[in-house]
Amino acid sequence: MLTVTAAPSYYVARLHDVIMNRNNFENVEWALTTLEAFSSDPCFVACFYSLSNIHLLYDLLADDRLEGSQSCLNLCLRSICSMLDLGIQGTGWSTASTILVIKLATLVTGRAKREDSNVVLIALRMIENLLNSDSPTIRLLVLEEVPAQSLIRHLEKSDERVALAALSLMNALHEKSDAPAREQIIKVS
Repeated sequence: MLTVTAAPSYYVARLHDVIMNRNNFENVEWALTTLEAFSSDPCFVACFYSLSNIHLLYDLLADDRLEGSQSCLNLCLRSICSMLDLGIQGTGWSTASTILVIKLATLVTGRAKREDSNVVLIALRMIENLLNSDSPTIRLLVLEEVPAQSLIRHLEKSDERVALAALSLMNALHEKSDAPAREQIIKVS
């Protein structure tokens, strides 16, 4: 059976327009659902970077309206995570934006307006990837924005996935911190 479909550039152009305009969040959710479905395809991501770029998604993250839709926020984070995992065209965890780090920190440290366990879970995992990246600048920003004591509250959650991801991130924070910060982490824990 032969399946005929449009070229990736067609989809990317449509997705770019919808995400760029952001007038109707139902359309944004459709665009993010489509983007997330293709975000682990290297050919699609390369096309996305050539016609648009990942900064479009960082700008979307910075839009306060996105936090009102936990499903859109989750889809956006999962798309970014898949794209950064691929590392296409030099765009990986080491080149992530400070906007991403700050937004993720907001989601896991209790400063977010609303919390959804799926959003917190992906945010915790993404912060750990950023912390383990090759970029000392990003690593330092993560250490500043995500104090280990702010993660303790996730250990008390009923969602074991979130608790395990928080514990894993706390271990990574301990490993990447300097000696005085390590002592502080141990005292608080």
